[in-house]
Amino acid sequence: MNFKTLCLCGFVSALVFPCSVWAEVLTVDETTVPIRVDGHLSKWPAARMILLGQPSQVVSGKSFWKSAEDFNGRVFITYDSQFLYISAIVQKKGAVVNSNEKLSLWNGDCLEIYLSTHFRAQDLKRVSGSEYRIGFSPGTGCGNPRIFCFNKNKEITGARVISRATKTGYILEACVPFSFFGGLDIGPGKNSAFNVVLNEGGPVSGNRILQLDYLGIPMSWNKPVSWATLQWVGKDEISIPDVKTEDLYAYLVQDGTKGSTFLGLKSFQGNVIDPKGKPLSGVKISTWPKTKEVVTDSKGQFKIEKIKLYDKSVLYGRLDGYMSSLFPRPSKVGPVTLTLNPIPKGIDVTGTDPSPYFYGKSLRLSPQGTFEPVTLTQNGNDKGIRLNVLRLCGMENAQGPLENELQVLDKFLANARGIGAEPIIELPIRRQDPGSVSDWVRYCNVTKKYGVRFWTVGDEPDIREPKGEEATYSAYDYINDFRVIYNAIKTTDPSVVVLGPELAWKYEEGENDWLTPFLQYNGDIVNVVSIHRYAAVTPDQNTSKVLLASLRSESALFSNLRDEISSLMDVFIPLLVTGANGNLKASISPTGKVVDEAGPKSFWSALWTVDQLGIALNEKLGMDMYSPYKTGSPLASAADAGPTPSDWAFKLFGLILKGSVVPAQIQQPGISVYASQESKTKNVSLLIVNKGDRYSHPKTMLNGKDCDLTVEAGLDMRVDYEIPSFSISVLKINADNSPGEVVRYSSKLAESGQAPETLVLKPW
Repeated sequence: MNFKTLCLCGFVSALVFPCSVWAEVLTVDETTVPIRVDGHLSKWPAARMILLGQPSQVVSGKSFWKSAEDFNGRVFITYDSQFLYISAIVQKKGAVVNSNEKLSLWNGDCLEIYLSTHFRAQDLKRVSGSEYRIGFSPGTGCGNPRIFCFNKNKEITGARVISRATKTGYILEACVPFSFFGGLDIGPGKNSAFNVVLNEGGPVSGNRILQLDYLGIPMSWNKPVSWATLQWVGKDEISIPDVKTEDLYAYLVQDGTKGSTFLGLKSFQGNVIDPKGKPLSGVKISTWPKTKEVVTDSKGQFKIEKIKLYDKSVLYGRLDGYMSSLFPRPSKVGPVTLTLNPIPKGIDVTGTDPSPYFYGKSLRLSPQGTFEPVTLTQNGNDKGIRLNVLRLCGMENAQGPLENELQVLDKFLANARGIGAEPIIELPIRRQDPGSVSDWVRYCNVTKKYGVRFWTVGDEPDIREPKGEEATYSAYDYINDFRVIYNAIKTTDPSVVVLGPELAWKYEEGENDWLTPFLQYNGDIVNVVSIHRYAAVTPDQNTSKVLLASLRSESALFSNLRDEISSLMDVFIPLLVTGANGNLKASISPTGKVVDEAGPKSFWSALWTVDQLGIALNEKLGMDMYSPYKTGSPLASAADAGPTPSDWAFKLFGLILKGSVVPAQIQQPGISVYASQESKTKNVSLLIVNKGDRYSHPKTMLNGKDCDLTVEAGLDMRVDYEIPSFSISVLKINADNSPGEVVRYSSKLAESGQAPETLVLKPW
């Protein structure tokens, strides 16, 4: 709808809703009145108003919204030559809550604006480097308002935000300097893409319970093509240069010519097809060593004129929806044919069904380089669960001869296939000859025809201990090694899925960011971005406070990483978690006892494990794997004969992986809920994680209606269950109202070394 510009001072007490469908264009006037950001809006000029309060705009938490009186917002925008100004009048019934920081500001009361500086953002299928997602938090009780740019993971220098509590909610006022928006071009008749989202924090839980989207599109941040057009109406012309940060270490990245023999200039032509022989248009064709790039035409054909050719030259191809691959330098004159394989179904989760690769374990090779399948099923903890993936890591310990290494692969693959799990194999980084690991791929997929699809390059290179003559091992060492290994194994089998960089934790900011340079230099070849997740990376961080803080920001982290990948890449690349545990390292006494408050033997670690899996499931990650501490791990001396609490937590989580994920919410603090529903029986599995020290007895409904705990399962049923403190509970609820089952694990059971208990769940 093309709303009229309104004078704010005469509209504070009025509420108006549009009476027709949303329009695509929002005109925004340049202010001629100086604006002082102080939380008092009476002196604001006439300004564009955006209304949030229609049923069609509720994109999350519909069970908590009955009408506009429950929650609504009026957002105003204007600008001058230096700043974009935003103000909002928000009405809500409960207290104003948001005690989060930075990436998690959205998880409470928060206003978000999305702005694209791309000249045709409506053509973008995904987020690029030109988009800005900024959160404005009023703070709890309007006491500590904050601003943060989520997808850039940056504070905004020169920005200002003020919030003020009102009788019916709060008022928020902010300004953002245009200098922050690199590439922005403003002037008469010029346009940008824009959207507004308003989040409501639960007065009890403090977490977000409701979201209003101006355009009524769920998760619209990922869809710039859906945003409205913002038309700038004013006299000033503003052009912000898009300054790229220079990488001071770029010289460390090898260009592919070292050790190669120059063969002269040569032209190439060929075509790109899918596995069925269908021509693929729009494929980006590049070379290594780098020369130039072309794109295939409507017939899938391409031609590269007179490039520098080396004996190790390869041609790369990449396209949305497909895995990048290569074609080695042809030995004969004539056209080349490059085949691109689609990204495996389930890696990019778009529906409600969990990925077929979600939920798995890592097995670590022993320091002696031996593999014992019994490590998977020891103590019976893995009995009765269906692992979707099984990953073999610690392969740095696999020291030749080659025949011994291949025997390890034989044993692992027999074990994985024996339990019906998709195998993933780590390729070790051998700096003397990185490409030699292609022998493993050749053995598995050419000689033995095992058909191993997933291969990771290295294992946590960001914490790699220097080996041999290495003094250090840097992100740029890994970047170079990755390309050599990728070229070698893709030449051997172009259909394999290559994962990296397998970082333990260095995907943060500054010196602790290995992911950004990896994507900048190897984003043209990596098939899947894979990381590991640890709440605590040093023993002093093994505290309940650290683990709980990690969980609160987990969803925001995944969103930020996806944004970064999308903004740096020109084709879609999925994000997966190939290993996770509450702790990377722990303090161990001389007797082998873990002494940390929230170490791997603690129930806190179990709570983190199951909640992290639940968050990853809700965030639609295509893979999230548990990394138990086994022989050869940093905690080998702490291992004993029995399952750890985290092992039991992992097993309990597997009980809900039947059917589709359905929304579930609870209004009580310290408790997380996740749910799934079988399509045929309509039976519901409900996972409840209580991280607090209080029992809870919530009113639970399965029809999605507002109550203490609501599950949108479409069943007119109520569940009566008292949640113990510090506990993990899985409720198996039968749609026919027959007796169900509760599988429960608590801190008391963990401390006494007992297994989870099973109880009868009586119908209400």
